[in-house]
Amino acid sequence: MVMPIGSIKFEATEPRPEIHLSYDNAMALLSQMTDGITVKQMTPRTRNVTLGRALGRALAHELGHYLLASKAHTPTGLMRSHWPAKDLFAHRCWDADVYIDPALRNRIADRIAQLEAHAK
Repeated sequence: MVMPIGSIKFEATEPRPEIHLSYDNAMALLSQMTDGITVKQMTPRTRNVTLGRALGRALAHELGHYLLASKAHTPTGLMRSHWPAKDLFAHRCWDADVYIDPALRNRIADRIAQLEAHAK
């Protein structure tokens, strides 16, 4: 069963300015991983750092939806629809995991400029 760690709601085509992260879902997903060590065997620091890594990556993904004002996903990179648990919790994050292509970066920059102009 897929348990979302992060989510953002849209009203029509506009993202609402709130992102939800689920510590419980991140913990449940971490508990399902079996790399020879269980969550109960982790030190509190290791567990918190590992969970924080996954929650941070989920937050970055959801911020992408907000800044792009889009529900769309990409086949690879930060905005892919599914992150395998091993990638969410991995100590090392590869450039391919968080890659945002130049066209999306330009759309994000345009959206930030629009948000700033609207705030004035």
